[in-house]
Amino acid sequence: MATPRKVTKAAEALEKHTAEMQKVAKEWQAAAGKDKQKLLDKLKKMTHEKRDLESQLQRAITDLDKDTELQIDEVRKLIRSIILKEIKKSK
Repeated sequence: MATPRKVTKAAEALEKHTAEMQKVAKEWQAAAGKDKQKLLDKLKKMTHEKRDLESQLQRAITDLDKDTELQIDEVRKLIRSIILKEIKKSK
């Protein structure tokens, strides 16, 4: 079951990772030779990690949406049962 906190945590992790990638990208631009290649390899790895974080965030959001739909369905059932009881009482 997802919680808004889980979504927030995933979003914060993605934001932090993206900021770190931006720093490494700036270092890569200024680098030369072997250092440039090492940073490029690091960026490629970080890109893969970023995609994983994006997937985690999307799953958390999807789970939260499912939970909300389940809660709405439960409220609808409750309202229907109350209405049916009131109708029976009035007869």
